[in-house]
Amino acid sequence: MNPQEDVLNKPWRPIACGLISLGSARVLRWPVLALCLAYSYILGVFWFSIALVLAFFFNNDLGFDSHWLGRGVWVAYGYAMFDLGAARVACSSYRCLPQERLVGASVAIFAIVFSTIHAQDFRDVEGDTTSGRRTIPIIWPEGSRHYEFWSIFLWSVIICGFLEVGKPVGWPFVCLGMLVGAHLLLLRTTEDDRRSYILYNVSFLTLTKSQD
Repeated sequence: MNPQEDVLNKPWRPIACGLISLGSARVLRWPVLALCLAYSYILGVFWFSIALVLAFFFNNDLGFDSHWLGRGVWVAYGYAMFDLGAARVACSSYRCLPQERLVGASVAIFAIVFSTIHAQDFRDVEGDTTSGRRTIPIIWPEGSRHYEFWSIFLWSVIICGFLEVGKPVGWPFVCLGMLVGAHLLLLRTTEDDRRSYILYNVSFLTLTKSQD
């Protein structure tokens, strides 16, 4: 947790806006964590929850979020574990969806998140620079925008080909990826980057949920 960075990048968060202190938040998380793990055990997804907790711990507490590579790995891993757990709860048993497909979808989600999650860092460059983070937009300002365009666009094409969707579905899907990438590439103010991140979330939702 980095309250100083949040004051610049996300001032609406509870710690940044003074609703709770950093110390109180650290204390509060333990009973909340215990409650979540207990409920996860009841739902049969205890180990998925443990895996997600580890992702949070490594990323936030051990400082892996300060570098693009470590952050990318642990955020992608966390998303994959969350999706596996959510699918397990929704299915009630692995019979509703073959386990091989669940694992394959999680691997795809990991790859998609790892290669595109940097879209959220463009809007946070000011705060990340202040806190000493080494994100892709900071260390590769121009190239990162081109990289993000091609990553989102190519994933859209790959998924359409893999799922063998028809043109009525495939073309809008690919065009959405191009729109998000082009918005990041061509519109570069901080406010533009905030809008790009909103568009990215829409694209990300369609990319990842198409795997389920």
